Amino acid sequence: MKKDEKVSSSESTAGGGNSAGQSGSSSQINSEATKVLLRTVYSQLGTVYANVKTVQEKQIVGSMMTVVNNLIQNPSSPYRDQAGRVIAEYNKLTAEEKKVI
Repeated sequence: MKKDEKVSSSESTAGGGNSAGQSGSSSQINSEATKVLLRTVYSQLGTVYANVKTVQEKQIVGSMMTVVNNLIQNPSSPYRDQAGRVIAEYNKLTAEEKKVI
């Protein structure tokens, strides 16, 4: 299960546990770990997208997927503005719609 071991060790690296004494290859591991985690999030959002009902819910989850996909393609991309717009749209949902998402 080397794949699982890699994901497990990648998660701890992606969590910001880098120390100053690590070699330059650590940042590559961190980048790959970040991509692994982002791909997992993207996949889970796909499941959510398939299960939400309203147009607004689908639009918000689709926007989340776009932001995550952009980060997969370029982990250093500026995502905060995009995420802020998604949060603003989410905040417009009814309490019931928020429960579904």
